[in-house]
Amino acid sequence: MEKKPQNKIIIFFVIFLFFQNNSFAKTYNIQSQTTINFTQGKAFGSKTNRQILNNLSEIPLNSSTSIGEIIQFAKVRSSYEHHREAYSFNGIEFFHRYRFLTSKYANFIIHNSFKFHGIYNENKNLSLMPKQNDYEIRLLIAHNMTDRIINNIIRSPKPYFARLEVAYRKKFNNNFDELREKFILGLNLSNKYSLLIQQDLIFALTRNTSSTRNSLRQLQNFDFSKNFHHTILPSLIYKYNNDLALQIGYYHRFSGNDKQFDKNGLSLGILNSF
Repeated sequence: MEKKPQNKIIIFFVIFLFFQNNSFAKTYNIQSQTTINFTQGKAFGSKTNRQILNNLSEIPLNSSTSIGEIIQFAKVRSSYEHHREAYSFNGIEFFHRYRFLTSKYANFIIHNSFKFHGIYNENKNLSLMPKQNDYEIRLLIAHNMTDRIINNIIRSPKPYFARLEVAYRKKFNNNFDELREKFILGLNLSNKYSLLIQQDLIFALTRNTSSTRNSLRQLQNFDFSKNFHHTILPSLIYKYNNDLALQIGYYHRFSGNDKQFDKNGLSLGILNSF
C-alpha cells in the first residue's frame, strides 16, 4: 500500500532533475543546492538517526523576480520499538521572491511560500511533526550580494556577503505558528575556498489552545526549552568551477523542543548553476 505514493514521488523527482539538465535550464539560470544530512537526536525519549536528502532550486525570471522549490526526503532509524526504520517524503514547498527595493548597501526582497505536507507515518517517523500545510511570508535583507544565494556562493568576487531573513510561518493543522530568523554569512577565503555560516532562530508560538495559554498574548507562557529553536550550520565550500561547488558542514542544535529533534550531524552538499 505504501509503495505507490513513493513511486510517484521518485518519478516526480526524476522528471524535475531532467528539466534541470535540459533546454529549460539553458533558458533560465537554475541555481540548485542538494544536500544529504546525517543527524542524530531524540524524539519522545527515543534515540533517532536520520539521513535527510534536501533539494533547493531557484529560477530567476528577471532581475527582480524568482520562483523556486524545496523538496525533502528522509530515512529515520529509531530506538523506539527495536530500532525500526521508516522512510518519508517530508513535503514540497514552492516559493516566489520579489526584490522591491535596492540601495547602495542592501537589497530588500519579499518572499512568499506554501508548503504541502508530505507522505509518512507519523507514529514511525518520531522526529517529524504531524502532517500539515504551511504558509510563510519572509523579508530578506541582502548585503554585498550580486546574485541569488547559490551563484553568490560559487561566483561572487566580493570578499564577503550577508543576508538576514525574518519570517512568520502560519501552520494550518496545529496550534503553533512560528516566528523565524535566519542569518547567512559568506566569506571568501581564496579563489577555491569559502566559508558559509547559517544560523537559525525559531520561536514556536502557541495560538489557539486557550485564552490563558496563548504565547502571542501572554509571554509568560512561552517555554524556551521547548519553543525556542537555535541551530547553526558552518560549512566549508570548495569551488570546483564557476558552475559547481562542493559543501561539507557541521549541524548543531543549541536548544528547542527539549532536544526531541536532531541534535547534531554532518552535512554534505552540491551547489550547481545550470
